[in-house]
Amino acid sequence: MGSLCVFICLFRIQIALSTEEKIIDLSPPPLTVVSAANGRYALKELAVLLDVRERAKRESLAVRLIAYNLGGMGQCDYGPSHIWKKFGIEIRDFDFSKYPKHVSDLHCYAWKPPIIAQVTQEVGPNSVVVWIDSGVNFF
Repeated sequence: MGSLCVFICLFRIQIALSTEEKIIDLSPPPLTVVSAANGRYALKELAVLLDVRERAKRESLAVRLIAYNLGGMGQCDYGPSHIWKKFGIEIRDFDFSKYPKHVSDLHCYAWKPPIIAQVTQEVGPNSVVVWIDSGVNFF
């Protein structure tokens, strides 16, 4: 069993024990992997998310993939957003206007916490949300 699957099973056991459930469900909790990139790193982000999807498939894990567009990806019919959807990756535009000005400075990385918070609220308390940077390399 892969290490990610073991982690998720242990996480599920911990939740079950902490809530004193009578039946321990060893099935993995819903897993959501989130990433964000601008146009410069979009293809690298796609490669990382596809790698995550393939690894999850090999470990029989259902995974939801969400990619945030931080700008510069374009919206044409055959642009990155179209490609992401083709591979089952949800693509969302990050709305910088909802946040203080410093969040729009990509080098501050202040856009990460709002993205993680939004997705965590969406998926609920019994789910696992994992952030993966587009610079991650799996070996």
